[in-house]
Amino acid sequence: MSVKNNISTKYFVWIAVLAIAILAGLFTTYKVLTNGLGLYSANDVIVWTLPLASYAFFSLMSAGLAMVASIPIVFGIDRYLPLVKRAVVLSLAALVAALLSTFLELGTPWHIVAYFISPNPRSSLWWLGVLYLLQFVFLVTFFVKSTNGKYNKVISLIVFLLAIAIASTLGSTFGFVEARSVYYGPFIPVYFLLTAFLTGLAVFMLTTLIFYQITKADFVEEVKTLYDELGKAFSIILGLSLIFFVWMTVTGLYAYSPEYNSIKHVFGSLPYQFALWLGLVVPLTMMIIPVIRQSRWGKVVSTALVVLGTLTISNIIIELGMTVPPGPRITQFPELAAPSYTVWEWLVFVFALAVALLIYTLGERYFELEGSAE
Repeated sequence: MSVKNNISTKYFVWIAVLAIAILAGLFTTYKVLTNGLGLYSANDVIVWTLPLASYAFFSLMSAGLAMVASIPIVFGIDRYLPLVKRAVVLSLAALVAALLSTFLELGTPWHIVAYFISPNPRSSLWWLGVLYLLQFVFLVTFFVKSTNGKYNKVISLIVFLLAIAIASTLGSTFGFVEARSVYYGPFIPVYFLLTAFLTGLAVFMLTTLIFYQITKADFVEEVKTLYDELGKAFSIILGLSLIFFVWMTVTGLYAYSPEYNSIKHVFGSLPYQFALWLGLVVPLTMMIIPVIRQSRWGKVVSTALVVLGTLTISNIIIELGMTVPPGPRITQFPELAAPSYTVWEWLVFVFALAVALLIYTLGERYFELEGSAE
């Protein structure tokens, strides 16, 4: 169902809210480009800021949504074809938000120029740039063909493989850092891949169900059955994510190396408890109970909690590698350092989110995102 003929006062109010957020973001961009990264809370210990967590969150979201969009075609599950176009638009929107976040985290456009004129194939970050460019091109191609009712299996397969490569390569940028013991190893790339699919599935279900509620579109039995099936898949991925998250914590609490004190520190924090209980345990419990899992409100609440939980986890992972000051200058800092984000960092996240929501809103407004299984 298209929303072309369902424009209301609420729609214009929504666009106005997004416009205000984007204007605030543009002003933030101006401040960052003119004043530099001094606007952020970074120092010699806290070298990564909230925009980096925002970038990781949206990047994983985009990859997960790309998986959701491509899986029905790659694996020939025709009854899920109506989901494809909306998932592609959401993936593109999240990808733009991720690139916007990382651009503002870099602090100057000259870093982007340096990326193109001085390639470094030995760097996972350099490969991420290549993967993002390819994914953007193939997602746009994917969407253009899908609007004509043509689902190309080769393009879908490429999008699917690129999504896996992006999520795992992003994880490798942490896993390759030997100086940060809490990151180093193969765990983070695998966990990021799982988190990407979980986030993508949660965002897709949440967005679509809210769309049905706002537009009062018919939630016919065929559509309800699809989302009940998605709810079951969501429960499985959510359960696996909880297992990974718990074992990451147990490993950190068990270790005696000083670097792992960051996990012990974060374990007692409010964000960690929110991510564990409200972001993972409560949604999984809701999804295990059939009557809640099959209800629309149950899916909305559980997916919303998971999205907030994965956003919090992205920030926790960024924080884990910086809580314990490393290097020979460690004596100049407290035993444990904690980030204190500035209003500019929060505005970067709001800016990226508003841009993503605007892209999706316009996609719903001007395209028929309810596909056909035929």
